Amino acid sequence: MKDLNLHCNLFEKDHKDIAANEEDSTSDAADDKRVTAEGGFNALDVALRFAEECEEASPADVLVLKRLRSIAARKRCEKNAKQNCRTSYLLKIGF
Repeated sequence: MKDLNLHCNLFEKDHKDIAANEEDSTSDAADDKRVTAEGGFNALDVALRFAEECEEASPADVLVLKRLRSIAARKRCEKNAKQNCRTSYLLKIGF
């Protein structure tokens, strides 16, 4: 009976360690897998073309995808504008 309890305790300890390691790696992986505005726009563009060709997709589905694609496009333009603004500023000051 002692051996069984010892094995159960070791199993529980190992299980808790594995769960803690998985939580740490999951939070690290979530940070690495952020979708950029460019990537989101490209994915939504493909999804929109698919929905427009798909007979099962409703007009509402197409409209939602168009709206999401527009949001991604706006974010992409904002990011590009900031980068262009920084570049022109650096050129003006001689960097």
